[in-house]
Amino acid sequence: MYKFCFSLLIPLFLFLLVLYPFSIGLNYSKGLLLLTLVIVIISVILFVFSTFFDPIVELRKQYIRPIFLFLLGYLIVFFQGYTDLLLGNLLATDLFYFVKPHLINQAALLSCAGLIALFLGYFIRLKPIKKKYKVFSVIPLDRLIIVFTLFNLLSIYLNLKTFLSGEYSQELIESNSGTSSSYAQLLFYITYLSIIILHAINCRLKGANSIIQFVKGLGWLFYVNLGVYLLLIIISGDRGPILTISLTFICAATVGTLVRIKLKYILMCVFGGALFITLLGIVRRMDTKVSLSNRLVEAFSENKISEKYESFSPVTAELASSVRTLHFVIDKVPNDYPYLFGLLQLRESLKTIPFAAGIFDPLFPSHFRYINSAFYITWLDKGNFYFVGSGSSINADLYLIFGEISVLLGLFLVGRLFRRLDVLVFTSDRKFISLYSIVLSISILGSSIFWSRATYLAPIKSIAFTYIMVYLYLGFINRKKKAF
Repeated sequence: MYKFCFSLLIPLFLFLLVLYPFSIGLNYSKGLLLLTLVIVIISVILFVFSTFFDPIVELRKQYIRPIFLFLLGYLIVFFQGYTDLLLGNLLATDLFYFVKPHLINQAALLSCAGLIALFLGYFIRLKPIKKKYKVFSVIPLDRLIIVFTLFNLLSIYLNLKTFLSGEYSQELIESNSGTSSSYAQLLFYITYLSIIILHAINCRLKGANSIIQFVKGLGWLFYVNLGVYLLLIIISGDRGPILTISLTFICAATVGTLVRIKLKYILMCVFGGALFITLLGIVRRMDTKVSLSNRLVEAFSENKISEKYESFSPVTAELASSVRTLHFVIDKVPNDYPYLFGLLQLRESLKTIPFAAGIFDPLFPSHFRYINSAFYITWLDKGNFYFVGSGSSINADLYLIFGEISVLLGLFLVGRLFRRLDVLVFTSDRKFISLYSIVLSISILGSSIFWSRATYLAPIKSIAFTYIMVYLYLGFINRKKKAF
């Protein structure tokens, strides 16, 4: 059955490749969009159905995996707007969502083909996966939690004004990239990741088999630090870290205990979190002179969510609006501006090197649009002067490299990565653990829902820094043991 589902996806993919050239420049066709969404539904059903018959038994009904949460985010970002269009909640002439009507079918077909490329990457095994496991003993975390506390205090000291201002934007984060304040927040986050990753390994070694056991094992100091950080994040109006922290924690608990959480509970948590995050987004746009509690009450009492987002799913409508970024790049590139052939991705990857911005930035064009695709798309949308950025998305970011080919290839590679991580993480013995795969899985899962509205390399910095910190801490602990 697993191979049968895979074999059905190939003709669907080839059909889209044949159909796509005819959609370029085509006026909006409701029938073609409906056909595209039907193919999306069929593809998702085939993929989800196939997971119940996965040849690797340990993966069956294990929903806390990067592939599933990435899929949820991808469907919201690239297909919710089109669904609202067919339902009559949006018009094809809505310039905010769709930029230009003749881009709708082309962008929808490309996103659909990218979705199937993701599935094919997950299904296809190019060669047997070599399992590289390491034998661990229980790792003491007390010193790392102290470091966590110090980084939390440093982050608060350097960012308190920003936290308390109640104002937040992606451009503010990017403009602070490479500064001491941004690195303080990054160090806090990667220390948090390192703690829950190593705690997950400890839980495996101890034979923990419940989420409660995982939660109890971290101690009060860890939760005090985490609570203070999340409170300041809520006040600041930043919504991303709340979901990121929640997802990584749940993922670490799943990896550590190998518990299978029921799908209904996962969906309840996801949509509850989406509602909370949407409320924060609405509250952030209200008068900042009014207290946070009063703004929350107003958002509920006046039904601000439905007022702002007319959609079959208002709580995810803001996330879905990122589809416009793909429309912008398809409209302008390569018709008016050339492909960038990985320039933005190269610059973003170099940011993984601490405090290297001053070294590498002079090597790139000085105009702000070349910082990353979010700035490039903002420039395409609003020119050299803007108040609020336009954001980015994974498909738009990939499209800027070399058009449709880079979108399909990039998503195929994401699927391959997800499959490799799933096999290495969930099929290992409790005492034989693939460290790098656990680091990758938990780090990626934290940003998996938002990854579709971010750049292709968005998770790379946290992954690289977390792996380095885990490696250094393990080296420190081993030296301490040898000293005694």
